[in-house]
Amino acid sequence: MTQIIRQRLTASVIICCHDFARIDWLTEAVNSVIKQRRKPDEIIIVFDTIEGLEEALKQKFNLPILMIPNASEHGLSLARNTGIQAASGDIVVFLDDDANAEPDWLEWILEPFNQPEVIGVGGKAIPEWLGSGKRPSWFPEEIDWTIGCMHTGFQDNARIVRNVFGSNMAFRRFRLQEIDGFDANLGGPISGDDTDICLRATAGNPQYYIVYEPKALVRHKVPQNRQTFRHIAYNAWIQGIGKATTKAIHNRDKRALATEKRYLGSLIVKFLPLQARNMFKHPKSSIGKITAVVIVVASLGLGYMLTITKIHHVNLNKYKTS
Repeated sequence: MTQIIRQRLTASVIICCHDFARIDWLTEAVNSVIKQRRKPDEIIIVFDTIEGLEEALKQKFNLPILMIPNASEHGLSLARNTGIQAASGDIVVFLDDDANAEPDWLEWILEPFNQPEVIGVGGKAIPEWLGSGKRPSWFPEEIDWTIGCMHTGFQDNARIVRNVFGSNMAFRRFRLQEIDGFDANLGGPISGDDTDICLRATAGNPQYYIVYEPKALVRHKVPQNRQTFRHIAYNAWIQGIGKATTKAIHNRDKRALATEKRYLGSLIVKFLPLQARNMFKHPKSSIGKITAVVIVVASLGLGYMLTITKIHHVNLNKYKTS
């Protein structure tokens, strides 16, 4: 194994929980953090004020884990901000409550912070398919972002990126405090708080950058109700609204939609020709994958267009533009 040389940065791992039904998943997530080879300096669970949830959490964990209610009662962005305010670590690390971290996850997500210019790091999230235990034949990796995982645009090499995914990310705490944390209008009502926080964290200082480190690996649960055309269409719709909002907030930042444009170009240049060639060998699978991508792109585009044309209910006027 490659030797990792790092500064002794303290790390606070924050896990947000909003659903009583996900207690067992949360337990698995916390246990995966406890079993890290590089132990976290503190674990913080932020929970929405759901009746019985706090009591259930206390019964699950007889450990020195800080459990605090969401200061706003609900909403992922505000839950994350609650965790940031309570954290004492140099680095705040966010893990979804339905994700399990590999034993060396924390040391790998902290390693890039040896470079002082690195302001944020994101790890790799791969799907854990519940039910059948395997990827549906019609579900291409190109749309794994609809289930909170890395799509094919994220390769298996560490590199600088515009943004990372919320299920597996870390930031220097001082920088999040400087920019007042996550946008309360995102990460709950609509998507996009992970992209927004990365854009704001790197804005104003050309030396700051975000790193993707695929060795910081988590497995993200995908229940059967998310393995459907209906789910990917809905999630893409919400993402479309989030992209329109991101564009409104960061209207002077050329990075705002640059990654999405490259992604769409890759679908046209690489994905569709590949599936066309596979049509003769695996017609059912290829047709299913093409159908899934068409649904996702159409839903994403519709959510985006209806939002920027102010037909959708989201009012972009309330968002500040840069």
